[in-house]
Amino acid sequence: MNITKTEEEILNIKPLADNILVRIKEVEDKTRGGIYLPTGMVDQMSVISEGEVIAVGPGAYTYTGEVIPPCVSPGDKILFSPYGELNIDSPPDVKGQHTYKIIPEKCIKAII
Repeated sequence: MNITKTEEEILNIKPLADNILVRIKEVEDKTRGGIYLPTGMVDQMSVISEGEVIAVGPGAYTYTGEVIPPCVSPGDKILFSPYGELNIDSPPDVKGQHTYKIIPEKCIKAII
């Protein structure tokens, strides 16, 4: 699912439960050898994505109502699986904008 928001609106998003707002690191479209990759190929290669945590929800809830705090904090650099995400795009005519996603905490594979 994709939604479009301005950068200011995106930075004011407050994730709920165990959801995390992540700024995506741009993927290089050129190999180390200098070969340019088509956009579709770059997207297919992104089995694991890298990003920076911008905001975190309060955590997951247990059956008894206790809160399990998230394992990441704003500013952490993470590796995550891009499945089960919500894409948040900036308007296409705005230059220099970043790509953001809201992901569940269970998709995070590592803090780097």
